[in-house]
Amino acid sequence: FQSKMFEAKLTEGHILKKIVEAIKDLVTDVNIDVSASGLSLQAMDTSHVALVSLNLSMEGFESYRCDQSVVLGININNLSKVMKLADPSDSITLQCEQDPSVLKITFENPKTQRSTEFALNLITLDVEHLSIPETEYSSLITINSGEFSKICKELQSLSESLTIVTSPEAVQLSVDGPVGSGFVKITANDSDRKEDQTLIEVEEPVTQ
Repeated sequence: FQSKMFEAKLTEGHILKKIVEAIKDLVTDVNIDVSASGLSLQAMDTSHVALVSLNLSMEGFESYRCDQSVVLGININNLSKVMKLADPSDSITLQCEQDPSVLKITFENPKTQRSTEFALNLITLDVEHLSIPETEYSSLITINSGEFSKICKELQSLSESLTIVTSPEAVQLSVDGPVGSGFVKITANDSDRKEDQTLIEVEEPVTQ
């Protein structure tokens, strides 16, 4: 029997649940690289329009141990189904042995004294590693993700495409569809809470 070679515990399991939910509509099968420094994955969507690059540093886990780097081939849709077994307040522990065929996932809830264990079958993927070039961007807009998501959902019902125009003073998200045309204008906002801030750093205006 081979002893476990990798084990990582995340007290706030809902974080991992949210990450899986966020990427499952974009990518299907992924290779997760497990190393001493943490977990990472890179994957393109099937139409090769979007690239997902994810890094979970070992410092973010309550406990983390990896004796040897390993690649875990995972179907994200199946992982998402397994994640539904976890309550938002559960902790999540990931474990695997050397040359693994399964990833063992344990959900524990100290309040309800319930624990759930699942062995997720791994898959073999032949995936090339993509390098993301270091790019200097002339427009950098930082906005609350929930706010941005809400605007996109609202505008989506009015038009299939969205035009983003940046200037040093503001960002405009405009639509022009069968219903009519209009835009949402966002200006900088230095809220006390970092996650509510809107930062606009524009060297050169951009229209995309």
